[in-house]
Amino acid sequence: MSNPTMQEFHILMESGTDVNYRREGGSSNEVFLYCLLTSSVYLQPLLFHGCDPNMCFEDDGELFIKCAGRFLRKEKMPLAVFLKLILHFLIVTKAVQNAFFALNTWFP
Repeated sequence: MSNPTMQEFHILMESGTDVNYRREGGSSNEVFLYCLLTSSVYLQPLLFHGCDPNMCFEDDGELFIKCAGRFLRKEKMPLAVFLKLILHFLIVTKAVQNAFFALNTWFP
């Protein structure tokens, strides 16, 4: 399902969809990154259903930086608003700090 309607999305969430899916050997949260690449309407509900963006930083966070940068450009969302939205769901590690420092250079 490439772009579910909001009703389909809620049915998926309520039926126990694995919102922290990752391929074997992968270290990033594909569901979260896919959400960043498709539509912002899914971001907040996805986070509230237990999606863990911290999985994106198990390596170096480079994929997160690329996806978040595209999301910020597409949504025309200030970095501060994006940070405020997901900060409650992040464990602030060095990789997270580095990712947001990098994003801050692109989106001051």
